[in-house]
Parts: sequence; structure tokens; C-alpha cells
Amino acid sequence: MKYLDPETTTEAQFKQEVEALKRFRNDKDPHLVQLLATYEERNNGLKCYHLIFPWANGNLRDFWERTKRPERGRERSAWIAEQCLGIGKALHKIHAYEPSYSNSHGSPAVAGEPMMKRHGDIKPENIVCFGRTLALSDFGPTSARKAVTTSASQQYTLLAVSLTYRAPEGENQTRRVSPAWDIWTLGCVYLEFLVWYLQGWDAVNAFTKKRKDCDLAVNLNEDKFFSTSKWSRYGAYRKVPVKQVSISCYPAVCMNGWRWSMQRIRLTCMNP
Repeated sequence: MKYLDPETTTEAQFKQEVEALKRFRNDKDPHLVQLLATYEERNNGLKCYHLIFPWANGNLRDFWERTKRPERGRERSAWIAEQCLGIGKALHKIHAYEPSYSNSHGSPAVAGEPMMKRHGDIKPENIVCFGRTLALSDFGPTSARKAVTTSASQQYTLLAVSLTYRAPEGENQTRRVSPAWDIWTLGCVYLEFLVWYLQGWDAVNAFTKKRKDCDLAVNLNEDKFFSTSKWSRYGAYRKVPVKQVSISCYPAVCMNGWRWSMQRIRLTCMNP
């Protein structure tokens, strides 16, 4: 069950999250969490909202912490690759969904206006475990908005984003927030997933600390995967530890177990 704090959640936000979850109720995708029911109650004069989901065995970060030193091998690498593929396909469904409205208030969509769909807050805590299956959850920030109203300066305050996994365009008020935001955040989660598999839970924590200690551009100990710079072509670049970890993981990804897993993913994509 998910409880929405009545002091920080409006009825419109509650309805937005329910509508986002109802979109995929009949999809039966195991990598998208399924909403079972909702109910409301009053507590001290405030309306409280509750959402009921299937029972999960914690989230992805909980799983990493419980399994501090994962066993490496073909079976485990194949499972990780398959789960990453499933989550990626689930995100694609969110991005490809054609809504009947253009914003969280239910305004009718205007014909011919491009829509931008996204989850908005992908992080390990929002990927839940159902046995050996990982599923995207917490669709509260998921929205479908007119492209003309999605500048970073507007959307950054509207989305309940995780500061750690936010995309670089969140720092640039002239850039538009699009589904590419989700691709960045999902890539960050995948990188941490790989660090956990290759080096264990302690390495995930060490990776976090290194990211905090190296923000060269603004001299802040901030946990994110990029630094901003006016000298960079795109206004931002990967933090040094992120680049180093990506390079160090590459040889392991090329091992036979991962090659076999990648072949399975390629075959799945070619023959869905």
C-alpha cells in the first residue's frame, strides 16, 4: 500500500497518479506495477489517499543492500540483462502511450499538438521486486503535456524528481524536458546495477561518495552523475568517477556471460 501525505498531496495530484497507473492496468506487463484499488479517508479533517498494489519484496536498492556480494556467473548476468530489457520496454510503453488528455488537470488534447510522455522519477527506489521480476512503480510524476510548455525551468519544479538521478537539462533553463530525461536516469540506474553486480554493495556506496566529492564546476559536494560547464559543448559532462566506472566496467561486460546475455536481448528485440 502507498500512502500519500495529505499535507503535501492535493486531490488533483492523487487523481493524476491514479490515472497514470490505470493506463496500463490491462497491459499485464510484469515490468509495470499494477494498481489494484484506491480508497480515501479523513484524518483530523484532512483527506488521506491510499493506493493498493500487489505485495512487493522491497525495491531494487533494498535488493542490492540485502545481497551485498552477488554471485557472478552466466545465470545472474542473464537475469540482470533480461530485467534491464524488460524495464526498458516498459518505459517505452510509457513514452509511446497516446493519452486522451494533455495535462494533469484533464484538459482535452488539442489536435496536432505534440505530446511529451515520461515517468519523470526513475531511481532504484522506484523499481520494485516481485520475486525475481523487477517492475517500474511510482507513476506520480508521469505526465503527458504539450511540448510548448515543457521548458526545463517549468518542469523541474513540477516533477518530483530525485536530485541524484536528474538529467543535465534540469540545470539548463533553455532546454526542454522530454522522454530523454527518463533515458538518462535509467542509464544511471543501469550503471549502478552493473557496479553492484561486479563489485558489490560497498562499491555502490563508494561510487556515491566519489560523485559527491568531485563536482569541479560549481565546487559543491552534490550527488549527481554530471557536472555543468559553460565550456562543454552540451553545457554538462559526465563526472570523472562516472566516466572512470563506465570504462572499468566495460571489460567485464565483454565477458562471455554478458555476451551471451546481450545476444538474448538482441534476439528478443528482433522477435518480440
